[in-house]
Amino acid sequence: MHLSDGLLPLSHAAAWTAVAAPFLLEAVRSREETSTGARALAGLSGALLFAVTLFPVPVPVVGVTSHLCASPVLALLLGRRRVVLPVLACLLLQALFFAHGGLTTLGANVFTLGVVGPGVALVLARTLSRVRVPAPVALFVACAVADLAVYVADAVMLGLALRGERPFLHWFTTLLLGLAPAQVPLALLEGALSVALVRALARRRPDVVPSWLVLPPASPALGGAVLGLLLLILTPSTSRAEEGGWRGLDEAVLAGTAERAGRQASAPVLELPGELSLFVFSLGTFLAGIQVGRAWARLSSRPEEPHVP
Repeated sequence: MHLSDGLLPLSHAAAWTAVAAPFLLEAVRSREETSTGARALAGLSGALLFAVTLFPVPVPVVGVTSHLCASPVLALLLGRRRVVLPVLACLLLQALFFAHGGLTTLGANVFTLGVVGPGVALVLARTLSRVRVPAPVALFVACAVADLAVYVADAVMLGLALRGERPFLHWFTTLLLGLAPAQVPLALLEGALSVALVRALARRRPDVVPSWLVLPPASPALGGAVLGLLLLILTPSTSRAEEGGWRGLDEAVLAGTAERAGRQASAPVLELPGELSLFVFSLGTFLAGIQVGRAWARLSSRPEEPHVP
């Protein structure tokens, strides 16, 4: 989701921006007055997107960090069109101040995170719901597969950009093999956390959760087993720190593969010294956390009952 400047030729970047543009225009035109609960959920979605897509999650199996997406479950809650603009805002801020992604590749990144991921989640969730798959399973599968779809789309974009002496299929396969060991465990985590989020919202504010997403009561044994497995997969190891720290998946696989093909990522828009970079990162996640807390507080308050004279 964070293709850096320089990884795509300008012609490719412009083409993917043109592909994303109709979805952005549709999102702008579809803005309408919403209820207090919907506005609070929209505020929560923006803060969650910013924090989740910025925060690195370690995957010790391969010794890298990567990101969750959050846009799939938010599209199921809010609708596809209400996710695109928050994705644009988050990715723009991350490109400008956090050295994540880029400006020339902004349209491509918006397309993968704001269109592909949400679209796959909606299609899968609706399809599984129609064939009477239990709602928690449908939600888990839809969000996990949508997380993977975002990175498959990245592999398609970069594979098309790198083809030349070697065909597209070579680069596409290379990228998928590099991304899968890290992103598959995170996709499972994304599916589990999505179910937890929807369940928490349905318990607090059922009026903001679509009726077809209503989940039955959770099984403590099953929930504990899933959480234990995910914690086992994602528990950081001290050996990686001793070997020189964790590399980001975007840098290790996307930029690394491009470099082997002779294409270098450009320098970040704003490259800050180590301590200052840490400060900006901490400040950004802190502010996002405050917004999440405020939105959750508004959502947690029960909607007022209409007054009957």
